This record gives sequence, C-alpha cells and structure tokens, in this order.
Amino acid sequence: MVALDQQAPVYPRDARQAKIEGYVVLELAIRPDGTVASAKVLESKPRKLFDEAAISAVKRWKFQPRMVNGAAVEQRAKQTVRFDLK
Repeated sequence: MVALDQQAPVYPRDARQAKIEGYVVLELAIRPDGTVASAKVLESKPRKLFDEAAISAVKRWKFQPRMVNGAAVEQRAKQTVRFDLK
C-alpha cells in the first residue's frame, strides 16, 4: 500500500495546548481508484482524543491502486496516524 497523496491531520487544539501526543491505528477500505471508502478505528492512544482528526485526514488521502490480473481492485489496509508535537 503506497500513499500517493497524504495530507497531515489537523492536530486537535486542546491536545496541542495540553502537549499531548498519541496515535490512531485505522483499518481502511480503499476503492479501486485509490480513494478511501471507509476508515475504522482499531486502536488509539489516548482513547478517542485523535480519532476524528485521523479519520478526517485519511479520508482525503489517495493510495496507489492494488492491481490483480491487470485490473485495479478494492483493498483493505491498516494505517497508523501519529500525532507528534514538533
């Protein structure tokens, strides 16, 4: 799974002000055209704090289509979105 267009998530303001870092592990359903059909949270730390921001970000991402016998097909993948203060 190769991300072709990957925009950074919006860091939640409350988390930034409190200097909280974390991550969200998502299960993605990726359409044959490489766009994200759905994203489901599998794990997050801290719980629920970054979930919405991570889902919103990956729904704008585009992936290289998976090819099977010369045709693009739907794929499922796990993706970790990190929230690190720089």
